[in-house]
Amino acid sequence: MYRSTDTGASWKLADNAFVRVLTVGGRSVFAGTFYGEVLRSDDDGVTWTEVSSAVGSQFVVALAAGDRSLFAGTLGSSVWRYR
Repeated sequence: MYRSTDTGASWKLADNAFVRVLTVGGRSVFAGTFYGEVLRSDDDGVTWTEVSSAVGSQFVVALAAGDRSLFAGTLGSSVWRYR
């Protein structure tokens, strides 16, 4: 995953996680990985923390952020809800 701080003029490697999908909710950026992890960054992608690995080994293929919930859809046809 790469990060830009100058509206895309240049890019730097932010994390080497195998990110499949990104979404934004409020001031947070969320990433779903090929390893079934959901990650959150509250500092524009400088650092990432694991929200949950509850989806197990299922690839996260979709993320949607609501007012108070985050939804993760997996390749295994499951939808997970995080509060």
